[in-house]
Amino acid sequence: MSSDAIEEKNEKSLVRPHVVKFLLTAAGALVLLLLVAFFELQDDFWDIRSKECRRDVVSLQNDVPVYGLLQIFDKNPPKEIKAGSLGTLARLGGLWIVVLIVAFRRERRFYKMELAQSEIDDIMSIFETRSSIPGEGPAKINGFEALNRLGEYLHRYHSLEEIHQVIRKMAVVLFPLKNGAFYTYNESTNTLELAVSWGDFSGARSMMPQDCVGVVGAKMSYIRRGEEVKERCAHLPDREGEYFCVPIMGMGRLFGLFHLQRTDSSEAPVGAVPNWIAVARAFADRVGLYLANLKLQDDFAAQALRDPVTRVFNGKYLEETLTREIFAAKRRNSPVGLILVDLDYFEEIGKLFGRGAAECFLNEVARLITGSIRAEDICCRFREGEFGVLLPTASVQIVLERAEMLRQAVEQLRLAYGDNFLSTTITLSVAVYPDHCRSGEELLAEARAALAKGISRGRNCTVIAGEN
Repeated sequence: MSSDAIEEKNEKSLVRPHVVKFLLTAAGALVLLLLVAFFELQDDFWDIRSKECRRDVVSLQNDVPVYGLLQIFDKNPPKEIKAGSLGTLARLGGLWIVVLIVAFRRERRFYKMELAQSEIDDIMSIFETRSSIPGEGPAKINGFEALNRLGEYLHRYHSLEEIHQVIRKMAVVLFPLKNGAFYTYNESTNTLELAVSWGDFSGARSMMPQDCVGVVGAKMSYIRRGEEVKERCAHLPDREGEYFCVPIMGMGRLFGLFHLQRTDSSEAPVGAVPNWIAVARAFADRVGLYLANLKLQDDFAAQALRDPVTRVFNGKYLEETLTREIFAAKRRNSPVGLILVDLDYFEEIGKLFGRGAAECFLNEVARLITGSIRAEDICCRFREGEFGVLLPTASVQIVLERAEMLRQAVEQLRLAYGDNFLSTTITLSVAVYPDHCRSGEELLAEARAALAKGISRGRNCTVIAGEN
């Protein structure tokens, strides 16, 4: 049987129980809602029978009016009762659809998690390849052969959680006598945080980079049990145990820490990797290279959307979002506002104080803008000193007030830079869909035309599109 056929068979075996769970959930919800519908609507049925049925009722031993129930379906109920009943049924039907959607998404999420875990287990079975040469002695795991294929398998995953599980499972196979952990570096807090651990690991869940000798020296740190050294890692509770720390580096950046520890001095068991220190170093190098490539891809993706100086969105992103917001506004019958901001005489700041001062001032203006708009609003930078702010559902009056507030805030700004204070004014334009245009392209064109009018009038003002 081919590998594709085996994978297809494994997928079918995994999906079957989730399909059964989904169907059972759907059937259970349907039965429950039918019972609710019966108890909700039975009063209407009895009202119909009492008002319109004048025939004798034949009752059974349990006093159920069978003939009267039949009369319900023979006669047309009053319009107001019929409308109320249909409304109740419609609400219950909508609730059932919501239950189906939630159940489907839940089972799909669980299925993807199990499928990913199954793929990881299949990949890890390759790392357990043993030597088959007669007379060679105890079988050993071929660590370097496994590492040669590590990059290929890591590239199957883009989720950090899945990558961490691959690292944990491979470490358990390659270093069965060693307890260990993998830490990830958090740039925002400058801390190393525990991602996964294996064995009877004892160590800090979070630490500063300077707590690890290996990270400080940017090289491997291996301390044998009882060895006298000048400095040991501060993140370990056992100050006498054997341990191994190697920073995960890539392109000169710190991405994490690979740590192994052993608290006893017993010999390596059958199946342990020979020359495990070299294998561990190679393992850390390959993981670091992959994480560096992954980070580089994320940086490229962010650069396609973000301005590299201010980190707000770029003009291309706003233009694409503007088209989507206009379509959404047409469906909602709501407005969309746009503010264009031009820093007056921005080039003079760069000429007088240098490029660093200009970028520093840009960052401060971007901070002012993002701090004064709603979470759903979008700020972007088009070019040198021009910003744009998209305000969905904002009317002309609201957009104009926001623009004037920004103009006054920047006018009062005095930014310290060295021995100098940087300041300037801004010119703004306001355009709103559908008051001034019928499409996203027209909205941007109207805002640019209004901005040009403001600059020609002497700057430091706010101009509404369409004004003379």
